[in-house]
Amino acid sequence: MTPVKGLYNMTIDRRYVKNVVEEKRVLYKKLEVDTGEVLGALESTAVDTIAELTEALVESANSSLISYDILAEGMFKGIQKQHNFLQGEFWIAMEKTIRKYSEMEYVDGRNAFAKDMCGAFVKGNDERTT
Repeated sequence: MTPVKGLYNMTIDRRYVKNVVEEKRVLYKKLEVDTGEVLGALESTAVDTIAELTEALVESANSSLISYDILAEGMFKGIQKQHNFLQGEFWIAMEKTIRKYSEMEYVDGRNAFAKDMCGAFVKGNDERTT
């Protein structure tokens, strides 16, 4: 298993999220915690872990460090290395993320364009699929 080196010297293991969730599952099982609570805690752990990984990716978009083209090429290359099914799953999650972002209430001059761009994507996607 090859770790992925990100900017800011953060090493992200491809199985990191799965391992964190599994560690929590084993811990909760040992503690004999209610199954419903376990699932809620596991989901919360997965969300928090994915949020941390996403923060690192978003920080790498700092255009003073690299160009958008380099970031896009790296992301594209990383996505292409995954199984075709996982690529589809990734884009489904991205569509849901873009939709949530387009519905975000708070914006200012720094992210208004991003929100509008996401809104245009959602509108175009909805028109295409209806």
